[in-house]
Amino acid sequence: MIFCKSLELGQKDISISRNEALNYSFTSDFEKIKYDWHKLENHDLLTSEDYLQALKSNLSSDIQVYFGMIYSESEPIMGVVYNLKQISLTEAIREEGTHEKQSFLKQYLRQFLEKFSNIYTLVTGNLYITGEYGYACSRHWNKLEILQALNQASKEMTVWLKQNENINVGIYLFKDFYASNLDVQIAKKECQLTKFRVQPNMIMGIDSNWSSMEDYLSAIKSKYRVRYRRSRKAMGEIEIVELSEDQLVEYRDKVYNLYHQVSENAGFNLFELSQDYFIQLKRSLKKNFRVYAYFLRGEMVAFYSVILNNPELEAHFLGYEGALNHDFHIYQNMLYDIIGIGIAEKMSKINFSRTALEIKSSVGAVPFEMDLYMRHKNPILNWFLSPLIKYMTPKYQLVERNPFG
Repeated sequence: MIFCKSLELGQKDISISRNEALNYSFTSDFEKIKYDWHKLENHDLLTSEDYLQALKSNLSSDIQVYFGMIYSESEPIMGVVYNLKQISLTEAIREEGTHEKQSFLKQYLRQFLEKFSNIYTLVTGNLYITGEYGYACSRHWNKLEILQALNQASKEMTVWLKQNENINVGIYLFKDFYASNLDVQIAKKECQLTKFRVQPNMIMGIDSNWSSMEDYLSAIKSKYRVRYRRSRKAMGEIEIVELSEDQLVEYRDKVYNLYHQVSENAGFNLFELSQDYFIQLKRSLKKNFRVYAYFLRGEMVAFYSVILNNPELEAHFLGYEGALNHDFHIYQNMLYDIIGIGIAEKMSKINFSRTALEIKSSVGAVPFEMDLYMRHKNPILNWFLSPLIKYMTPKYQLVERNPFG
């Protein structure tokens, strides 16, 4: 068991059970830890060298990416991905409706939260992806041990940032852990962390016996097959084109504009992508990153992207003209397209991420809750985090659909 004991500033290791000492290394240049990262025998594309190098390619204008390595003696045992940015929780957590429609108390609390949230936030994890893609570990630790190791590393990272870049971290966010039986009080006591949730990750399993969309259609109930055919018919003249890297460069501004139309309406949004995001990711991941565009009479009206993280398919960022979505069933058709890709590529499941929960449920995805943890460096403000986050986080209601009967 690893214990979350507080350190003196600047101390480089901690004592844990079995008389083991942990040492830490941090950098903004992945090349400096590449050799040790490879030693972790990590086989996940989203914690691979190709993807992590892409993270450094200006994927967002306001996120700085760092990497950490935890060693036992001189042997690397865990690699960590950090995102550093100034996060305003009152902007990240968006309410439906205007401030005038909110209660006076909620407006007051939002203003109070803003006073100490718009500071440097060290995110342990990956803001660009929903899921446990913030670390690669060579040990079979349980959730508490992983959380404790990451929590301790974040303290060391804070010292490193202050000494090397004169950055003062105020808030720590540990992003996306699949819900477990980890006791909230243990996390609070051991690591002074507040657990919270936003929306679940919507995941759809793919039957290994499916070889085409016809197999999927045979597996769902009649009314959902009718919905599928109606949506496909509504596409009308729309053409679907997989974009090459050159085409992503050509349509750079249009793709970004469509993405932005969707992102600004998201209920929980911590950042904005750079305009070169899709180009950089294509250059790094090549055939494992695909962008498909919908063209209506020669004009791009929508796009979606996927990451082939075999054996899982990641539904990634998308965008569309909101005014056309209803008539052409654009979003619904995107979901069907992604299912088709998952089947064709023999994936075991599709991670549809957060948002649009009910429509994703209607095509076969089911919710998996994900835990986030937060800590404020100021002990007094940290005490207020739990009730504030609980009150300010938008609530969601999901009426689950089961197209498979």
